[in-house]
Amino acid sequence: MPIRNVPLWLDRYPKSRRPSYSRFRGELETDVVIVGGGLTGCACAWAFAGAGVKTILLEADSIGRGGTAESAGLIREDFDASFRENALAHGLRASRTMWQMMRRASLDFSAAIRRLGVRCDLASSDYLTITRAYSGGARLLQREHQSRREAGLEHSWLKPAAVNREAAVESGGAIRTHGFTFDPYRACVGFAAAASTRGAVLHEDSPVRRIRAGRKQVVGKPVLYKTTKDFLLQFGLKDLAELPTLKEFEEWSRLALGDDAGETPKEEPKPEPEAEPPPPPASEQS
Repeated sequence: MPIRNVPLWLDRYPKSRRPSYSRFRGELETDVVIVGGGLTGCACAWAFAGAGVKTILLEADSIGRGGTAESAGLIREDFDASFRENALAHGLRASRTMWQMMRRASLDFSAAIRRLGVRCDLASSDYLTITRAYSGGARLLQREHQSRREAGLEHSWLKPAAVNREAAVESGGAIRTHGFTFDPYRACVGFAAAASTRGAVLHEDSPVRRIRAGRKQVVGKPVLYKTTKDFLLQFGLKDLAELPTLKEFEEWSRLALGDDAGETPKEEPKPEPEAEPPPPPASEQS
């Protein structure tokens, strides 16, 4: 039987119902240009158009048929990374904020799918981060879970017996998180249609080959990007002079993350090695 190299989600969608959009030709003035028509691009186009921003989306191939159709179809509430290591590198409060915002984003995204009525088989699901049985990874994963719990993240720990009972997998334990499963291609098609309804302009077969920008004639020649007056007004700015300076941005970041942005989780105290007993006294010879 020959093997067909077709993404699962694309293969499940009838060819006769796959949407198509025109190719970009000529010139068009707009406030925002989104390059890439995957799920992220279409969702951004929907959000910008809903905010009244004039938006155009350019896709080099076809909407949703690249990385979106080849993805796993998971909406996670956490990152595929270690919270403990991130807290050591970037600070406890910054890492906690990142994980909390990730959870909020997953809930907002799933709520948007339901609100739009997109039929993409959206369903709640649990995810397990598992460590192998009889390995040193179990203790490391327990420390990871403890770090998350101390930061206030609601992630639960499953003992090896519970993992075996629920997932039929032998392990040294697991961290349970929540999320959703869905059909990413159907979701992408739904967001594209909703964006178009809101006034966004979508084009397929329209590769972006060059983004023109100038360079400031100073040391380093930094790139200068252009924007429109309407785009600035969406953010309550009259001109570029009202943008915050780098010093102001850094100060706002410190205020947002708190003075303890550089706080790191406390290392577990290492047990002191036990003192070796003194050697027995030599026996006296007569």
